[in-house]
Formats: sequence, structure tokens, C-alpha cells
Amino acid sequence: MSETESLWRARLGSHTAAPTSQAPRLRRLLRGPAEAPAWYRPALLAVLLGTALLYLWDLSASGYANSFYAAAVQAGTKSWKAWFFGSLDSSNFITVDKPPASLWIMGLSGRIFGFSSWSLLVPSALEGVAAVALLAATVRRVAGHAAALIAGAVLALTPAAVLIFRFDNPDAFLVLLLVLAVYCLTRALEAARTRWVLAAGAVIGFAFLTKSGEGLLPVPAMGLAYLIAAPTTIWRRIWQLLAAVAAIVVSAGWWIAAVLLTPAADRPYIGGSTDDNPLQLAFGYNGLERLLGQGGISGGGGSGPGGASGSSFGGATGLQRLFSGEMGLEISFEISTPATVGGGADDKDVLVAFSGADQDFLLEHNAELLLALEHVGHRWLRLDPRLHDRVRFDCGEYRAQRLDELKLSARVAAQRVRETGQVFRFNPMSPRERRLIHLELSGAQGVRTMSEGVGDRRQLVVYPVVKK
Repeated sequence: MSETESLWRARLGSHTAAPTSQAPRLRRLLRGPAEAPAWYRPALLAVLLGTALLYLWDLSASGYANSFYAAAVQAGTKSWKAWFFGSLDSSNFITVDKPPASLWIMGLSGRIFGFSSWSLLVPSALEGVAAVALLAATVRRVAGHAAALIAGAVLALTPAAVLIFRFDNPDAFLVLLLVLAVYCLTRALEAARTRWVLAAGAVIGFAFLTKSGEGLLPVPAMGLAYLIAAPTTIWRRIWQLLAAVAAIVVSAGWWIAAVLLTPAADRPYIGGSTDDNPLQLAFGYNGLERLLGQGGISGGGGSGPGGASGSSFGGATGLQRLFSGEMGLEISFEISTPATVGGGADDKDVLVAFSGADQDFLLEHNAELLLALEHVGHRWLRLDPRLHDRVRFDCGEYRAQRLDELKLSARVAAQRVRETGQVFRFNPMSPRERRLIHLELSGAQGVRTMSEGVGDRRQLVVYPVVKK
């Protein structure tokens, strides 16, 4: 055989061998590792595709979700300075009340694809899919393939997970990072590998840059697990954990150092802090205050008279809270269409009535929370402001009591106007409340009513009727 013929045979052999070398890679992608059951990889891909469908379907129905963080993301698409600091507006006046790591992801998406509901929310949905995949990979290493699929499916279908992974709150990125940290810890526990311990610490550091002290909550449990179970000497475990702490400090501290080293005049004010300090925000407002229910943060018990803790969202604070049956507000709601004052059969209001053991929580501070929920409902329904008055939230007949108060106030105002001959002006109020007073005084002697002003400053005025 000539040298030329041998060369061509060699080249031909190399070209024909390539497809066969690619085939095992494709089979591994679709089937998984050789030791895995044949059904595992297709089932896992089905879980991930189902998760993606669940989190992405009709995602834009949420609009811009949390408009507070959406505004910060939009600012980040206009200003790299706002993107880095997590500013609420592109003029960099003040930041949001969280560190900016989750905003960085959404901000980059907005810069690449243009700011929209989809570019804002898709990153959270994909973070949810990644969290499911990582959880399955973590559980598979310690409990087997069947348990891994169950764990992934449970996370994907948990109602709270479905909510946060379809929203723009920092929680979506926080959950992904914490699952990734546990995956790194699991890898480290297999052979006491230092690089995986350091990786877990670095990921926790970014969790800190996502939601401050809340990102550190699993650290004690993770450290104790490694200290007890790592297959190496106790002294090696200790210095590895100290190295992990250093990784947390470096991973989280670089941004905090950048903020502290930037003159206050050249950066936005740190929102949520009391002294423009990111450390106070991290360990105060977003740290101990949320855990202990202090500083007006009602994550746990509120403060009653004399500083005593009362039962609010999630029950009173303390260790016993972990073992109580009260995990949230015990409140239910009912939607109805009551008769409308002066309305026809097709002119109905919508009433959302809340009731339950914790209904008083909605009525504190002049029903501030109830009215806030009503405002959120109007925004979610995308109602024209002129129709806001047609969708009402009520609790414990608060609206009925308010109606009685308005009627009494109207009669007292009319009597005062008749006696003094002077005009009486009510404080600004909603169109519904103004209409109720108009109706109450429509037949009153010696007075007439009129609405004046614009927008949320519009108020009802009672005038004396001058006899000619």
C-alpha cells in the first residue's frame, strides 16, 4: 500500500469514527450516567420541562409584579450606577431595602432583551427550574434516584415556590443560591474536599448580597453537619470551616466595602437603613429585627401596650413558634356581589369580605392593612381609577361601621352649617364615601353639598342655602 493511500485511509477513518464517538455523549445526555436507571434521566427532564411550563405559562399576567423592585430593575437598565447599587430610580437618590444581587440578574436581562414584564420575570422562573434540578442532584447523591425525582417535584409544586418563582422578589434568587450551597456542601461531605467547602461559602456570600442576614440562616446547620460528618480529622474540618467563613466574608464583603468606600455624595442613600450604612441594613432591618419582630418589622409578633408581644403574622416570636400550629394569619375571605346603592341589575359592586381568628390584625391602625390589600387588588385587576370604588375589601363589618360614622358625621356637619352659616369641608375621601354623604344630605333642610378638588385631594363641601 502506497504512502498516499495510507494517508487517505487514515483520514477516511478519522472522519467515519467521529459520529460514533458523538453517539455515547448524546445517549449520556438523554439517559444519564451509566449507573443510573434507564428511566431516571427522561423522568428528570420531564419534571424540569413541566416546571418550566408551570413557571413560564402566562407569566406576563403578573404585569411588573412587585412594582418596587421592578422600578429598581428599570433604573438598572438605564444607569450602570443604579444597577450596581440597586437604586430605586436612575437618578440614584435611594436604594431599595435589599442588597442588589437579585436585581443584577433581572437588570442584565432587561438590558439584553429590553425592559418588559417578560424580561423582568423570566429570570425568576428559570431560577426556579435550576433550583429544582440542583435539589434533585443533591438528593440523588445521598438518597437515590427515586427520592431525587420526588424532592424535585415537591419543590416545583410547592405553592409558595410557584409564587416566588413567578415574581420579581429577591426570594427566587435566594432559594436558588441556598440550594446550590447545600449541593456544594453535599459534594464536600463525600470526601472532605476543600474546594467544595469554599464554594459553599462563596455561594452563601452571594445569598447575603441577595437578602442580607436572611441568607445566613442555614449557615449554623451547614457548619454543624460538616463538623460532625466530614470524613477527615477534626482539625482539618475546623480549618476548612474557618476557610469557608473567610469565603463568605470575601464573597459578600466586596460589595459592602465598595459601598462604604464610595463617598455618600457619590452614591444613593441605603434604603431601609437608619444611618446610610449597608451593615446596619443587613444585620438590623434585614437581620435581627425580622427574626425578633423589632423595629416595627411584623414578621413575628407585633408590639402591644407596654412593649408586650402580641400575636400577629405567624404568631408570637420565640422558639415555641416553630412548634405551634399558627404558621400564618388565620383569615379566610368570601367574594360576593351585594346590591349597589342606586345601581341597576347590571351595575354591581364586588365585595371581598375577610373573617377569621386574626381578622383584627387587618383592622389595626384604622384598617391600614385592609386598605392596602384593597389597593393591591385594584392594581392586580388593572382597574381604571374611576372603578376602584366598585371593588371593596371589608373585614368584621368595618365598612358598615364606617358607613354609620359617615352618616353621623354628615348630620353633625349639616347641623353645624345651619347654625353657623359657615361652609364645612370634609377631609379628602373616596368617591364612594362622598356619594354616601351626598345621599345622606340630599333631603336635608338648609344645606347643599358639592365635591371639589381633583384626584386623591377631592373633598366634599357642605354649603348653607341662602334664603332669598
